[in-house]
Amino acid sequence: MALVGDVALTVNPITSQGVSLALEDALTLAVVAGRALRRNDLSAHALRPYELLRRPQAETIHELGDISLRAFTRRGRLMTAMKLRTLRRLDNDREFRTYVMASYCGLRWLTPKPLSFMDAARILGVAPRRAAVFAPIRAQAGSGR
Repeated sequence: MALVGDVALTVNPITSQGVSLALEDALTLAVVAGRALRRNDLSAHALRPYELLRRPQAETIHELGDISLRAFTRRGRLMTAMKLRTLRRLDNDREFRTYVMASYCGLRWLTPKPLSFMDAARILGVAPRRAAVFAPIRAQAGSGR
C-alpha cells in the first residue's frame, strides 16, 4: 500500500500545495511502482524509493506552511510591519521572490540550503545585507536549468 496526497501528509492550506504534492506523489509512485512491477516485486522494500524521494519535499512544504501560518496570523505592530516589509520585498526583489517560490515548490537545486534566521533578518532589512544570501539562484541562472 502506498499513500499519496493529503492521506500521506496533511499540508496547511496556507501553502496552496496540496494538489501539487498529490500530483507529484502520483507521478513518482507511478515511476517507482513501474520499476517494481517490471521486477515482479511489490514489496515494501521495492516501494521504499517513493518515500525517500517524496518525504523531503513534503516535510519542507509542511514546515513552510507552519512558518507562514505563524507569520501571517500573528498580530502586533512589529509583526504587521515585518509582514508588510516582506510583501513589499517580494514585489520589488526578483531574486527574493524566486527564492521564496522555489522554496515553496521544493525546487532544491535553486534553494540548496534553507534560509537562516540571519538571512531572514537581512532580507527584511533589519540586519546588514550579505551578497551571498541568494548565491544559489545567481549560480543557477547561467546554468541553463
